[in-house]
Amino acid sequence: MRSSFPRAMIPLDWGFVDRKAWDPQWEHVLIFLAGNLDAMGVARLLELLADEDKDDLLRHRLALAVCCLPEIAEPARSCNEPTINQICNRVVN
Repeated sequence: MRSSFPRAMIPLDWGFVDRKAWDPQWEHVLIFLAGNLDAMGVARLLELLADEDKDDLLRHRLALAVCCLPEIAEPARSCNEPTINQICNRVVN
């Protein structure tokens, strides 16, 4: 069931999100966040998580980005299709 909160009405501290991407206790929070962002917020979150320069050898952040994908609602999904495809291709290759 999707949240009834208006999308992207709360300003986000992306530095905080970036730091919490490493914390396993925040994984579900970030996945939930992905489902409640507008298209621009989803783009920012996916770019933040899929940044190869910030990821580790085991690609923890990329894996978290993949976990966020099923939660992304339309039209944010279609607006971010190139980024989503890029993330999926990186996982497969």
